[in-house]
Amino acid sequence: MADMDTMRYQVLARKWRPHSFAEMVGQSHVQRVLINALESKRLHHAYLFTGTRGVGKTTIARILAKSLNCTESGVSAYPCGHCPSCLEVDAGRFVDLIEVDAASRTKVEETRELLENVQYAPTKGRYKVYLIDEVHMLSNSSFNALLKTLEEPPEHVKFLFATTDPEKLPATILSRCLQFNLKRLTLSEISSHLEKILQQESIAFEAPALQHIAKAADGSMRDALSLLDQAIAYGNGQLLSAEISTMLGSIEQNQVYPLLEALVAQDAGALMDAVETMAAYQPDYGQVLAELLSTLQQIALLQYIPDYQNKASPLEDDSAQALSAFAKQMTPESIQLFYQIALLGRRDLPLSPEAKGGFEMVLLRMLAFLPVAAIDNTSPQTKSIQAKPNAPAPETSATHVQQTKAPSRNSSSNNAGISSARAALGQLQQDNKPKKKTLKSLAAKSQIPQNQVKPVTKSLPETSLSSHKAQSVRLQQQQEMPESAKFWASLLTQLEVSGGSRELANHCVLLQHENQQFVLQLDKMALHNVKREQDIYNALQRHFSGSVQLQIQKKTLSATQKQQTPAALQAAAKVKQNQQAWQTLENDSTVKALKNLFGAEFDRQSLKILAKGIS
Repeated sequence: MADMDTMRYQVLARKWRPHSFAEMVGQSHVQRVLINALESKRLHHAYLFTGTRGVGKTTIARILAKSLNCTESGVSAYPCGHCPSCLEVDAGRFVDLIEVDAASRTKVEETRELLENVQYAPTKGRYKVYLIDEVHMLSNSSFNALLKTLEEPPEHVKFLFATTDPEKLPATILSRCLQFNLKRLTLSEISSHLEKILQQESIAFEAPALQHIAKAADGSMRDALSLLDQAIAYGNGQLLSAEISTMLGSIEQNQVYPLLEALVAQDAGALMDAVETMAAYQPDYGQVLAELLSTLQQIALLQYIPDYQNKASPLEDDSAQALSAFAKQMTPESIQLFYQIALLGRRDLPLSPEAKGGFEMVLLRMLAFLPVAAIDNTSPQTKSIQAKPNAPAPETSATHVQQTKAPSRNSSSNNAGISSARAALGQLQQDNKPKKKTLKSLAAKSQIPQNQVKPVTKSLPETSLSSHKAQSVRLQQQQEMPESAKFWASLLTQLEVSGGSRELANHCVLLQHENQQFVLQLDKMALHNVKREQDIYNALQRHFSGSVQLQIQKKTLSATQKQQTPAALQAAAKVKQNQQAWQTLENDSTVKALKNLFGAEFDRQSLKILAKGIS
């Protein structure tokens, strides 16, 4: 008797296959079209259902075939379900429903053989329905043989196609069908359907266990039901969250929190301890990275939208509080960095010799590439190594400027005193008083012989003398600018123009401005067109709240006039700002000490202004 029960057992994916549109989960956009077409009797002769695996393509096709051939209800969106035709369709033995697996019948001869019977009337039902699954597997010759019949089939024939790859179908086939794209099912749709099934089957379960299965199904209801069968057998008739996680090799979201806490603290030891704790569960490290990516994405959303709630998978209170705390502790830049490293690490994880070792390297890479001060609460170990970025200085701080120093010269004496020199420099940076420190006293503290302390020289390389002279000339010319040039440059900053129109205005010289009449001169003809001139005219009208006149003369500018354009003034201002920033660097006591202790030199090409306000 037990053997007979085993033989009668039907897998959940087949037992709980929907038999009507009302039993379908999701795909409401497809159901609506089909139901309205059936009720209004506006039936097309060919339907194409596309979508990923297990979303209901074949199921909808069978329900449609049943709706077309129901004996009691007739052509209706609500077949009775108990007439001979409905029962035979459900059992897969309805003679007028011809199901074809295109993957096993790709030859043109088999397609022609199939179409030979199209002309004959249905044997039992109202319509003869051809259901061709994975239709994209047919050969080009088979598609060509199908074209004419598909375009003008007999009135008693309907074609239902299903495919996971519609891009492989010829355009001539697509144009002859009504196409429906079935969507992936959401986590809430899958988990709620699994819950109903388990209640009907009288099987105990924990809600988080269903969430694990729904997430592993990746939008496929058939995959979810197959995993549910496996989970019931694994749990011996019950579904516990911890057991399902072990079966799937997945982890809870709160199990990645220790990893994030260690990354925030920049504590490599705690990070490896968290990995060892996680390794006791024998997880799939690819899934761990996927969970870490999902957590980082939720933290990023909370940073920009603090009250964000994912309706598809709402968070528990504990998880929401933990994610909010991470959102406050981490910077947006560090989250984006972690996300990109985890994403690439997950891709490359199969290439590592060992999954656990590859996972550890991904985490260590996050620590290695984390910028200075990317986390609000850096660890004590990090603070002892990194210089304070906001240390005050007597004048404008040199931390507003980014520079690249040449490598230090190899010297045995420098190498011997490098540790003590760093300590002395750290002490110098922590001193908030604008008290001057001589290089001799610094050398004495760092125990470096005085004969190795090199004087600061302000001489510039010969190659840079000409550029400095040119910059000085430009600055002098800027100071002698006429009032009209200054007025036009100031006015342009207030006008609402952008893009090419602003570029055009930037290269014009103001020749005349009287009674709201503007006369400009331009020599870069390539920048001018009617639309850009109209944009400038409209901006002037909005600014002066009245009628203005604008004329742009197209003449070559003199050398003096070229220095009066807003673009030239902006370039001169940038040169001045760079000179001031460079002077700030030259006068900074810490920078002077670095140059003398290590023989460093500046690379002027690397100078970048990182903050405004340097004067």
